[in-house]
Amino acid sequence: MKFLTAIMFEFTPKCNLGSSHPWCPHNADRWAGKDTTRSLDDSSILDLAVKFTEEHGFRGVFGWHYYNEPLFEAGRLFDLVRLIHRRVPSARFVLWSNGSLMRPYMAGPLKLFEQVIVSDYDKRGEELKAICPHVELVYPSPDARIDDHEEPWPGQSTRPCPRPFTEFCIDYHGYAHVCCNDWRGKSSPGNVLTDPLHEVVDRWQRMRDRIITSTVMGDMPVACRCCGVRDPLLQTWDENIASECITYSREVYDRLVGV
Repeated sequence: MKFLTAIMFEFTPKCNLGSSHPWCPHNADRWAGKDTTRSLDDSSILDLAVKFTEEHGFRGVFGWHYYNEPLFEAGRLFDLVRLIHRRVPSARFVLWSNGSLMRPYMAGPLKLFEQVIVSDYDKRGEELKAICPHVELVYPSPDARIDDHEEPWPGQSTRPCPRPFTEFCIDYHGYAHVCCNDWRGKSSPGNVLTDPLHEVVDRWQRMRDRIITSTVMGDMPVACRCCGVRDPLLQTWDENIASECITYSREVYDRLVGV
C-alpha cells in the first residue's frame, strides 16, 4: 500500500447536512443486503492504522470523510487522532468537512491535521480562516451520486482510472471501497472487520492494477463500468507519493499490457 495517498475511515455515519442534500448517497440504503452487525470503533481503527502502516507499507494520510461529517463527533475524532499518533508517530492526518460545525474552540485540535479542506456550503470562509488559518476552501455542488447506474453510461470512457491511488475507503461497517464513487460497494474487495486484512489488501491491489490497465469495459470491475465520474487526475494528498504512483502505474501497464 505504499503506492496509495490516503486511507479514509468513515468513523461515524452521521452528517448534519444529510437532509439538505437529498441526492447524496448518505441518504441511500448503502448496505442493502450486507451484514451491518459490526461497525468501526476506536479500537478497530487504531488496530487497522497500525497494520496498514507497519505491515502493509502505507505512507499516506489518514482521513475521516466518506458520506459523513467528521466534526459531528469532533471530540471523539480529535481523541482518536491523538491515540493513533501516539501509537504510530509517523501517522499524518487530513480533515475534509462541510465546515458548518467548526467552532473557535477547535482551533487547537485542528492543528493535528496537516490538511483541512472545507466544502463551504454556508459561505463562512473568513470565519473559518480565523479558526483554522491553513484551511482550504472549496465550493462544490451538493453531491448527487445517489443516482448511480447498473449499466455503463452512454459514451462512457474506457480510459484507465488512477482513482484507486488516491483513496482506499472503509465505510462505517468495515466494507472497503476502491474509491468513493463505489458507494454501494459493488466491487468491494472485502470487509476489514470480518476478513483477514492481508486478503482484503491483496484483492484491492489486484483490482487496482486491473483498473489502471484496462482499456476495454469488460476488464474493469462492475463499479467502474457503471461509473460516470471516472477521474483522469490523481488527487495529490501527497505530491511525492502521487509522483511515485504515476511511475508505478506505468510500470504495471507495461508489464500487464505489454505496450
